[in-house]
Amino acid sequence: MGRAKNFIWLLVLVFAVLTAVYINPFGFTSRWYSLDKEVNITVGKLKEMMKNGDLKLIDVREPDELIEAGRIPNAVNIPLGEIEEAFQMDKEAFREKYKFEKPDKWEKNLVFSCRSGIRSMRALKMVQDMGYENLTNAYRSF
Repeated sequence: MGRAKNFIWLLVLVFAVLTAVYINPFGFTSRWYSLDKEVNITVGKLKEMMKNGDLKLIDVREPDELIEAGRIPNAVNIPLGEIEEAFQMDKEAFREKYKFEKPDKWEKNLVFSCRSGIRSMRALKMVQDMGYENLTNAYRSF
């Protein structure tokens, strides 16, 4: 009976580990259900938008990640930890710190990117909660 009990506990443990691995630890899905529309775009769509110059691209990775892995051309780096503060700055302070114009709340095609899309989705949600519209997440863009 002891072996059967140990086997059952082993199965429970394996199930728990597998469940933990396959459930997203950040609680995100590819869609924020508080949003009215799908916000993710593919790398192909991102390239098309870049070719047309039809976006403002904000990379939310840390600066050392940009050095290590490279950066997307014309993307501006605002690390995720600075997003909330950055978008609360006045236009002049934002321009001085990040060297580009602060996007307007209604600006078209404000795109967030990171390595996998999780941090950029968090940034998107923060900015959306501040009243920004027309936001997009470049899912798995780098």
